[in-house]
Amino acid sequence: MTSLALKTALIFARKSCPDLTKKIRYIIDELDNLNINWQIDRETLDTHALDIDSSQHDKPDFMICIGGDGSMLHAAQHAISNQIPLLGINHGRIGFLTEQVGADHTKLSNILPDDFIVEPRLILETWVKRDGHLVFQGYCLNETCLTRQPHQHVLEISLKLDQKEVCQFHGDGVIIATPTGSTAYALSAGGPIISPDIQAISIVPICPHKLSSRPIIINQSTEIELTITHFHSHNASLVFDSQPPKEFAKDEQLIIKASKKVIQLIHPNSYSHFQKLSQKLLWEQRDNA
Repeated sequence: MTSLALKTALIFARKSCPDLTKKIRYIIDELDNLNINWQIDRETLDTHALDIDSSQHDKPDFMICIGGDGSMLHAAQHAISNQIPLLGINHGRIGFLTEQVGADHTKLSNILPDDFIVEPRLILETWVKRDGHLVFQGYCLNETCLTRQPHQHVLEISLKLDQKEVCQFHGDGVIIATPTGSTAYALSAGGPIISPDIQAISIVPICPHKLSSRPIIINQSTEIELTITHFHSHNASLVFDSQPPKEFAKDEQLIIKASKKVIQLIHPNSYSHFQKLSQKLLWEQRDNA
């Protein structure tokens, strides 16, 4: 249990789907039964054509995201900016970040108002600079990816750690992942699974030309700098979580550090990170005789 009082929820569900609209109404009924105030994100109202008065005078003190992990990554941007906890209700395919609520799964009343834990997760803060001037700044929960654009040759990317030259990666790109992101794109690229309570960052090359280019795990306090070397003739693509890609130019620097902010995820008291991984990744279990 936790001493954190949750009084007003902001409901977030961007994907357009009839079943998802029903899930929103189900969650609203559950919140009403729990005497928890609620508001609905404006884009969510428009997407689902909900004729609902969600106006509340109280500022939301937590978010409920209904959807899959992709929706959670979008909701995380709001949760990080406003520094409020985030509860994910699964309505997607994978659900590493979300909980099963409704139908034959857990009732919301088994989590709220006070039968839950709040887990802080490391997030990345990213800066793009050109000639010493800031071009872009943002946060991500899973990963920052610097990748080649379609139909390009391999990238040559220079890596510096704490302003010291380390190596050049030749390949399709590089993923900089949090422990949360270690079970996402980084895992598909051969990166390690990192427990979310470990304050570390992984650097995972994508399809490297040399087999000696292996994933690296570094301390969260380390500053990472990536640039495209002068041997490469094209710009690259820069992707933060599931946001639209940005073009990354040869004369720009990508700087990444663990943020001083964190994101707080709400889980049931029964939550186990590694039990969820075992279920989602279909890890081997001993057959009962």
